[in-house]
Amino acid sequence: MRRACLSVSGSESMNRCQPERLRIDEQLPLFSHAIVTDLLRVEMGFQGMVMTDALEMAAIAAYYSSTTTVVKAVSAGVDMLLGSVNALENAVNSGTIVEERIDQSVVRILALKIRRGIL
Repeated sequence: MRRACLSVSGSESMNRCQPERLRIDEQLPLFSHAIVTDLLRVEMGFQGMVMTDALEMAAIAAYYSSTTTVVKAVSAGVDMLLGSVNALENAVNSGTIVEERIDQSVVRILALKIRRGIL
């Protein structure tokens, strides 16, 4: 079931799948290091960019602050956040998220842009 939900063959980027279809720990898939990093990147070998849906959606915003959402998603291994730029900047400035983690995502995002001829 896990691999069926996360079909990544030939993919350069990925958005999350439906939470009810993929839950392997107590975290939402968006916040799960076990899913984003351990399963997707390590076990399945996905090296592309992982992005979120809009983080201000009621399904997320009703339960989590923008800071909590950003910290949990980036800590899980998400590369591109759709929204909450100020929360990300604050988390990096405070040391909650280390700059090296952001650098990993920047490399994946720039590599995708280069492959697509955007840069």
